[in-house]
Amino acid sequence: PHRPAGRCISAGLLLAFVSVLPMTETAFAETYTLTTRTYPQDAGKNGLPAGKTYCDLTSADTLNVTANAAQLYFDKSATLNCNIVISGKGQNGENTGKIRMQNNTTVVNLNGMVTLAGDTAVGSHGWQGSQGKLYFNNQITGTGALLIAPSSASSVYLNNTGANKNNYTGNTQIGNSGMYNNSNVTNYGGSVYLLADEQIPDTVTAGASAVGNLVLMSWEDTRLRSKLDLNGHTETVNGLVSADTWSVVTSSADGGKLIVGANDTTSEYRGVLEGSMSLEKIGSGSLTLIAGNNGNTYTGGTVVSGRTLYLQGPNRSKSSVGTGDLVINAGARVEAQSHNVFAGGTADNMPHVIINGGTLKPY
Repeated sequence: PHRPAGRCISAGLLLAFVSVLPMTETAFAETYTLTTRTYPQDAGKNGLPAGKTYCDLTSADTLNVTANAAQLYFDKSATLNCNIVISGKGQNGENTGKIRMQNNTTVVNLNGMVTLAGDTAVGSHGWQGSQGKLYFNNQITGTGALLIAPSSASSVYLNNTGANKNNYTGNTQIGNSGMYNNSNVTNYGGSVYLLADEQIPDTVTAGASAVGNLVLMSWEDTRLRSKLDLNGHTETVNGLVSADTWSVVTSSADGGKLIVGANDTTSEYRGVLEGSMSLEKIGSGSLTLIAGNNGNTYTGGTVVSGRTLYLQGPNRSKSSVGTGDLVINAGARVEAQSHNVFAGGTADNMPHVIINGGTLKPY
């Protein structure tokens, strides 16, 4: 039988259209294991696929940086979208960071999930002069401690705003004792800035101890002070720990709040609290503040909601608990363990004490 011409033409056009549709390529998750120090411009080297650098890897890919000789060395700014599995303190025992930034113009963004397969150090190159900026923009997970800034001047920004919060099970340590191979200097500072609330995990692993603590370590020099800047955000930690008098917790923006004592942790802090931050003590453990470097000057106030806050000076010109209100809630206790913990100077340096059902014990 005779077929209408239009029908034949339509069928022919349809066949022609189908025949020229491009084939789509499915993206498969791949894992690449670095074998040695690798730079952003290194393509197809050290375990990377042919023609690709680690900056070319996608969010489906994983970069493994656990080998003893492996190191991400950034001599220029870069963005990585892949996931990273990482552990170690440097390359071949060099102890300058498993992620190492060369100079003050280096800005590195890590957009994928970072898994700590063990204690992991990240930071800059030189021990004083150089400075880099490292952004963690996704979840940090795993079973190790995060050791930040084995060299003095690097800045790390914690910016995980996703649904999966940071939950690595080790401490967060700013300034790493003995990390850099220099016989004259053992402790190096660095700065950590919060770009969102609750970036430092306060988890507890069954059978483990000393996890979820914020630990600051500084060399006794203002150039090499370790610092956490709350930057207007709220952060909860298990313990607040520093054995030196130079380390700093501050908030450069209003509203920063540090909550100490999660999971009933007991800790001792000898560093400085300053800026517009506030402090809250929670849990059934104790917190001891040994006011360092002429006392604490934070202005946001202190709330003691659990167990005991111990205060030691001695005889500082500024208060151990800053200049804001000191509120002692029911069931909580503040105990002075030396003279003048509320300042020995003018009233401007002293807190306003509010006993809200709690206990204040003078020295």
